[in-house]
Amino acid sequence: MYETKQASTRYGLFALAALLVISILALGSCNPADPGQGNPVTAESHVFVMGVTGPDSAHAVPCYWKDGVLHILPLDTGWSAGYAIGMVTDSSGNETISGGEGDWMTSQIACVWKNGSLTALPLGSGNAYGDAEHMVRASDGTVYIAGAVGTSVSSSIMPCFWKNGSLETLPIDTGFTGGFASTPVIDSLGNVYIDGIVSDATHSVPCYWKNGAVTTLPLGGTNTTGGVRMAAVDSAGSLYVVGFVRSTGSMSSTLCYWRDGVQHPLDLGTGNDTGLVDGVVFDSAGNVYMSGEVSAPLSSSQAACYWKNGNLSPLPLGTGNTSGCALGAAADAAGNVYYAGGVGATASDSTACCWKNGELSTLPFGAGNAWAQGYFVCCGP
Repeated sequence: MYETKQASTRYGLFALAALLVISILALGSCNPADPGQGNPVTAESHVFVMGVTGPDSAHAVPCYWKDGVLHILPLDTGWSAGYAIGMVTDSSGNETISGGEGDWMTSQIACVWKNGSLTALPLGSGNAYGDAEHMVRASDGTVYIAGAVGTSVSSSIMPCFWKNGSLETLPIDTGFTGGFASTPVIDSLGNVYIDGIVSDATHSVPCYWKNGAVTTLPLGGTNTTGGVRMAAVDSAGSLYVVGFVRSTGSMSSTLCYWRDGVQHPLDLGTGNDTGLVDGVVFDSAGNVYMSGEVSAPLSSSQAACYWKNGNLSPLPLGTGNTSGCALGAAADAAGNVYYAGGVGATASDSTACCWKNGELSTLPFGAGNAWAQGYFVCCGP
């Protein structure tokens, strides 16, 4: 599958538990200041898709598409690859994108691009590895970026966030050796939630941090490991975290979401036994949309899909394509719902794409490129 292949390259070799939960996901707005959704945007807002493009998945560089137009982001001298995954905008039109740069396998540092200009984020004393994931801008202008840092890609990594560029580590429960932070969201009272995992050498447990205090989420049944993909807060202040759980050694997954800590399974559809749920967003009417992909046992392809209020629907893949993934979800003030991801003729191919209200549009690779994927979609001025 696209995401499995991308996770194995993008995140290098850190602990198996972390690989179970790689957060290639998407939030719903570029200006998340009100509950999980961002400052209200107009029907004329721009649509941004963050992702990668390159000759193949192992040599992809960070980029974004603004209203379908490709923009390649610069890398520091010496780095050969990178990714773009999060974004915030402000009322002045500044565009800040979070991501990372490295060589895909041995080195990676966290960074941001503000209006295309790259700045490395601090990794902390003794650390040489960093991963910047999603970001949010509070109503007072404070910017939070979730992620992880460690001494190297092969070491245990620790969950963290950057507040206006300053690194702050997040606590893990006793018995765990590492973790990963994925998505910061802010409720109407100003509470800061960050979803992620805590992990040891053999398994990972979904969790969230509320104002820095960690809470683990139930796995349910006989499940022993799990991961999270995205978080959002609805207008009533309920925290949604989407992800998956499974038993040790099993290839089958239960897709699920947690609402205020209570686990709810999601339908995989007839004949499917695994998949991922990657994005969550709410429209102005209060409907909840979750994006993802499902797959049959031992299948090499996957079907892009979404759930509206828990009901599963497929997304079109386009002529000649047999596989696809929907990694991000967004909604604008006009009620349009967007998903970002990739489609391809095989599971190893990927053309970046965006679905608007279920209608597929592919995105350009750029000259000399043949592989691209969208990780994040948002709407902003």
